[in-house]
Amino acid sequence: MAEQPPPPRRMRWSIGLLGDFVWMSLPESRPFFAERIMAEVEEAIDHDRELQPIQPMDTARDVLWYPLIQPALDARPMDEQWVARLLRVVREAWELEPPPWEDTRYGLRVYVLENLDVPDYLPVVERLDPALYAAIRSEIGSQPQK
Repeated sequence: MAEQPPPPRRMRWSIGLLGDFVWMSLPESRPFFAERIMAEVEEAIDHDRELQPIQPMDTARDVLWYPLIQPALDARPMDEQWVARLLRVVREAWELEPPPWEDTRYGLRVYVLENLDVPDYLPVVERLDPALYAAIRSEIGSQPQK
């Protein structure tokens, strides 16, 4: 049986289940959270509205995939320890919110798992985090391309 990560600690100034987990697990993500939070504050000011939470989709896209995971996978040479750490955080985040409450999983699926499910990245995932590879195979269901 796979070891379950400890329950995520909710921060007093929460940025959501996924946001709190990533903030605490991956300090390198914090500047990207700051950018996303500043953008939300500016939009709220410009549109004279209340602040809205940072959604899991935003965290998956603007904090995890584009600034961290994709550049790490595309780096030459690839830092396999860094990529393995990023993949572990994704896997643990995936396990945070089982069905039926799936906002976290939906954001991760759309912006991370589906982007990992390509011929350039999938073999890396299979080698560095077999449990995440299995989750991708189970969730997306496409056949591995060898």
